[in-house]
Amino acid sequence: MTSPRTRARTLAALAAAAAVLLSGCGALQPGTAVRINDDRVTMNDVDALAEAICTAETEGFKAQGMVLPGRYIRAEAAFKLFVEAAAAQYAAEHDIDPRPAYTQALSEARPTIESLPTDQREAYTDGVRADAYVAAVITRVGEEALREQGVTEPEPGAAQQQGGLLVQEWLATADIEFDPRIGLVLTDEGFQQVDTDTSFPVSDVAVRARGDQPDPAWAGQLSPSLTCG
Repeated sequence: MTSPRTRARTLAALAAAAAVLLSGCGALQPGTAVRINDDRVTMNDVDALAEAICTAETEGFKAQGMVLPGRYIRAEAAFKLFVEAAAAQYAAEHDIDPRPAYTQALSEARPTIESLPTDQREAYTDGVRADAYVAAVITRVGEEALREQGVTEPEPGAAQQQGGLLVQEWLATADIEFDPRIGLVLTDEGFQQVDTDTSFPVSDVAVRARGDQPDPAWAGQLSPSLTCG
């Protein structure tokens, strides 16, 4: 899973494969966090993954003196599951068989998984699986495209870049919507976290803690139930 130090960079890299505007103006099915075409990611799955990520990375946040409002972790969880669903749709439509990267990814994450409370392990494993699956699909897509262009042995970096561009083009035609409470939009400039929550922050602390970028000093004044770190 993503370390606290590289969280923003990782999210931005994932967004390179999903630069499409999400208006958030439609009517989502109740309990849906993200819809992409006919598939949906449930709010329960997002919340479960967010809780597991927070538990797994709290010590890392504390070591860096970081306190994040929980909505940032929730947005990351939603984004992971959204990109996985998008990659699965693309793979199905284009008959892509990604390389099995899951075994290695799960093996590397096992110490973290086993350190979590039993009721959080499955959700955290889902997040690990999502990251591995997306990387495998994008790499496979890029490799096939480069081979069609005459490249005999595509380099991993070039394959990932090419695959990301192709998936991005496909996403531009997809019907995608996030629940506004996630606070997540994807624009032509990439991934953006914004305050699209329909609730209204009544205190100055709440306003400062819900900005577009984390404000640890102010987030630290929120109730522990609303923060991570």
